[in-house]
Amino acid sequence: MVLVAGLIVILLGLAIPGFNRYWEVYRLNSAVQTMHSNLDRGRYRAIARNREVVVRFQAEERSYRIFEDLDGNGLRGPSEPLVGAYLLPNQVHFDTSGLSGPPGAATPRPVADPITFSGDRFTFNPEGYCNKLGTIYLQNASGDAAAISCSMPGVGRLRRYGWHHAKGVWE
Repeated sequence: MVLVAGLIVILLGLAIPGFNRYWEVYRLNSAVQTMHSNLDRGRYRAIARNREVVVRFQAEERSYRIFEDLDGNGLRGPSEPLVGAYLLPNQVHFDTSGLSGPPGAATPRPVADPITFSGDRFTFNPEGYCNKLGTIYLQNASGDAAAISCSMPGVGRLRRYGWHHAKGVWE
């Protein structure tokens, strides 16, 4: 019985690091999927209401807000409807440590800012198009990374990317 208990303890000791790694990757992938869905929600809101909808990121707070911009100033006033306020999951941050980009670039360079949209915001117009070029970079504690990018303003499509450590490229 002592032998069986010892084997169980050894197997658990080997399995626990693998489970921790799985959860880190899961949190990052979940955060990217959720953010992409929330951004799509803002895009559809702009189309449905025929209004501009702003997405504003706050990297230091690990959060972002989506709201209707009735006065066109890019800031949320008290009378402007909030589509949603969102917080990144624990252990997922806006970060670019060790990354090059932007995703899809012919000549990627080291990235310094985890939110490359000027003013840390962009707008969906009433046709659902994003108004700026930019990328949002997310990382977990292990350095796994993902990005959401608007590479063609006026097209409105946001693309998701994952960082491939071994190749040093976005896929």
